[in-house]
Amino acid sequence: MKRILVWFGFFALLPFAAAQRLPELAVPENYKLSFAPDFQKDNFEGEETSSVRVLKTTSEIVLNSAEIEFQEATISSGETTQQAKITLDRQKETATLAFSTPVNAGPAKIHIKYTGILNNELRGLYLGKDRDGRKYAVTQFEATDARRAFPLPSTLFYQTVGLSKIFPKSPRFGRHNMGHVDESEVHEMDAGTG
Repeated sequence: MKRILVWFGFFALLPFAAAQRLPELAVPENYKLSFAPDFQKDNFEGEETSSVRVLKTTSEIVLNSAEIEFQEATISSGETTQQAKITLDRQKETATLAFSTPVNAGPAKIHIKYTGILNNELRGLYLGKDRDGRKYAVTQFEATDARRAFPLPSTLFYQTVGLSKIFPKSPRFGRHNMGHVDESEVHEMDAGTG
């Protein structure tokens, strides 16, 4: 009976899990991020330039994004740069960048200016305080937390730390942790500080 309930629960939740996946239109290759915290307002200004590989011609790219207000977003592909129309879906924690002219498959750069909150939930870019009450910004970039600090076209920003180079035969690695790696083997990897 327990097995039936487990399988029923698994299949009942499957549509919700699939609903949270982004359309596979762009794969991140690199991020350039800038954060300017404002401790008087408990928020921050952010600027991001994402180098992406557009997988197929598209008029939109969907990003993970939560608690972020966009000021502007552009995409550059080839010799063309165009402004994006931004539509937020706060329930799904996504932002859709729509373009008037379809973007062709290949390399592109997404540039975004935005503001976010320095929350006190220990998620994304959040607010910390020392014993004397002085404020500082702290990061938590787990898979579903990074979207509170910067919009991103992938669940994780694995390209930033070079994980895609470790597992070149696993294009979906960015959606998982390293649980599938044999702990008894030695793996060479680039390490980020933080």
